[in-house]
Amino acid sequence: MSKQIIPAVITVVLFLSTLGLFAGLVYVGPHEALVLVAKFGGNKPPDRVLAEAGERGIRREVLGVGYHWILPVIYEYERVPVVVIPPNKIGVATALDGIKPEGNRFLAEDGEIGIRRKVLGPGTYRLNPRHFKISLEDQTIIETGTVGVLVDRQA
Repeated sequence: MSKQIIPAVITVVLFLSTLGLFAGLVYVGPHEALVLVAKFGGNKPPDRVLAEAGERGIRREVLGVGYHWILPVIYEYERVPVVVIPPNKIGVATALDGIKPEGNRFLAEDGEIGIRRKVLGPGTYRLNPRHFKISLEDQTIIETGTVGVLVDRQA
């Protein structure tokens, strides 16, 4: 009787191992990104939106195209569309997480919260929507031999 039980146990163990391996396999398509949310870890400071390594919450990085193995016990995930900036438009990125810019600067650099100095040109970007808010604006083209003047209409 024990000779019949051993193959059955081995079959069940192999089946459960295979099921566990593929349970965490996630495919990310070409027009989407994956945002990870850690279920476990320490608490992040209340003034931050995104969690760092070892903290519970939304991760800063997104996963791109391809297969990714994600432990469903440790992480939840959310599929988000990629950001597409069409021709003749620019994307103005506002960082929702980071440190406050020093001094009286209006535009933020990498790692700072606020409107980013660098704009996004036409193209496709995999960005975390919990980290960046993107607004599309018309692109202004200044032809060669002409001068562009920026007028502050708020003053």
